[in-house]
Amino acid sequence: MAVLTKILYADDEPDIREIVCLTLRELGGYDVMACENGKQAALAACEYKPNLLLLDVMMPEMSGPEALMAIRAREEASSIPAIFITAKAKAEEITELNQFSRSAVIPKPFDPISLPSQIAQLFETLESEE
Repeated sequence: MAVLTKILYADDEPDIREIVCLTLRELGGYDVMACENGKQAALAACEYKPNLLLLDVMMPEMSGPEALMAIRAREEASSIPAIFITAKAKAEEITELNQFSRSAVIPKPFDPISLPSQIAQLFETLESEE
């Protein structure tokens, strides 16, 4: 089973991006690459080689689900697990996001302090699905 060390995170909200990066780095001890949108994440994923994708759902240029499809279209990245962060936490929307293999959803608002442990637990679950 893979060990979670590197997270590629995409969110278009600078304040949320800063808080998430800070807590994941300082409390979780993760190496985090932050992107402003899904398009940047799709381009960065190949070189950064993350263990996990953390993607906001609604972003300009390329949504989280679109970025996930673009990243996973590459053979070397086809099985990277993904966690979507979304304010669209209605049951049908969560069901749609869970259609992606090896994916999970964290609804906004979330508790930044517990986010690293929540991500670690979800990662462990997603890794066991491989």
